[in-house]
Amino acid sequence: MNNVISLNENASRMLSNIKEMYGLETDSEAIEFMASQCIEEPELRPEYIEKMKEIDKEESIHVPQGMSLLEYLDSLPDEDEDD
Repeated sequence: MNNVISLNENASRMLSNIKEMYGLETDSEAIEFMASQCIEEPELRPEYIEKMKEIDKEESIHVPQGMSLLEYLDSLPDEDEDD
């Protein structure tokens, strides 16, 4: 299916930049790429998944049940206090 669209100079420049950045050959590929980035849920994007995997590897803390994070943080001794 071939459709003709009119683009202003800025939109045309943006498509050219996207084609160059992502190795796309046609304006249609660039438009499809932009649409997929806008429509696709961020949770499904590969870079989001990778970021979540990195965060999952980080050290975590256990907040006791029934205590809010702020309450837990307030209950911790100051770092500069002597034991």
